[in-house]
Amino acid sequence: MMWPLFFIVICTLLCTLNANEKCEGEIDPFICKLKTALNINSRDEKLDKRFQQIEKQLEKIRQDILDLNATKAIETKNVSQEDNQIQQLTTHLNRSETKVRQTIDSLIGTVNGTVNTLLIQIENISKELPQLKELLNNVDETRDNIYNEYNKFVNATTLFNYELTELLKKKTMDAMETLEKKHIELMNQPNCTGGYNTSFNYVFRKNRELELKVQQSQQQLSEIKAALETSKSEEWPTGSYCILANGACPKGFKLFTGYLRAINMFHFSSTYIRESFFGSSSINCHGNCGTYGNWVGELNLSTCCK
Repeated sequence: MMWPLFFIVICTLLCTLNANEKCEGEIDPFICKLKTALNINSRDEKLDKRFQQIEKQLEKIRQDILDLNATKAIETKNVSQEDNQIQQLTTHLNRSETKVRQTIDSLIGTVNGTVNTLLIQIENISKELPQLKELLNNVDETRDNIYNEYNKFVNATTLFNYELTELLKKKTMDAMETLEKKHIELMNQPNCTGGYNTSFNYVFRKNRELELKVQQSQQQLSEIKAALETSKSEEWPTGSYCILANGACPKGFKLFTGYLRAINMFHFSSTYIRESFFGSSSINCHGNCGTYGNWVGELNLSTCCK
C-alpha cells in the first residue's frame, strides 16, 4: 500500500511547477496543485477515483492532525491550570501548617508556664501548711484554755455566790437574833424608844444593802454564764459586718487594724480628748498629752470582720 502512495507523491512534486498558475487564489493550494498534477498526468477514470480516495485520506489525516494539535493545546492548558492550583493549594497548606505549629507551640508554652506557676504555688502552700496547722492547733489550745478559765471562773463565782448567800443568811439570822434580843432589852428599859428605832433602822438598812449585793452578784453570775455559752457556741449572726476586737478574733472573722497618730487638735485638755479603751481599740493622746503641742490626738482601731 505504501508504494503507490509514494509514487503518487513523487509524481505530484514533479508536476507542481505546471500547476502553480492554475491554483492561485484557491483556499487550499496544496490540494489544488495535487489535483492539477493528477489531471495532467492521468486521464484514466480508475486512477481518478483512486486519487480521490487518496485525497480524502489526506484530508482526513490533515484534520486529524489539526484535532490532535487542538486537543494537545487544551490538555496542556488544563495541565498548566491544574499545576497552578496544586501549587497554590500546596502554598496555602504550608502556610496553614506553619500557623498551626506556631499556635500549638504558643499553647504548649503557655500551658507549661501555667503548670510551673501552679507547681510553685502548690510547693509554697505545702511549706506553709505545717505552720498553719501549728497555728490552728495553738488557736484551738488557746481557746480551750480560755474555756477552761471561764469554767473555773464561773465555778468559783458560783461557789462564792453560794458561800456569800449562806453567809448573808447566817449574818441575817444572827442580826435578827441580836436585834430581837436588843429589842427585848430596849423594851424592858424605860424611855429608850428613840434609841431602839435608830438601831432598828440601821439594821434594816444594812440588811437591805446586803440583799441588793446578793441580787447584783446573782445578776453578774447570769451575765457571765450567758457570755460563756455564747463564746462556746460561737454562733454569730449571718451576713457581713465588723465587731471591735479584743485580742484574737472569733472563728470565721479576720483581724483588721488601723490608726491615726499625731492628729492636730485645738487643745489636749480633757475637754477635747477623753482617753478610753475598747478592747484592743483606743482613743488617747499621742505620747503624753501636751508633749507634741497640738499634734496630740491618736486613734487606734482593731476590728474583726466577716
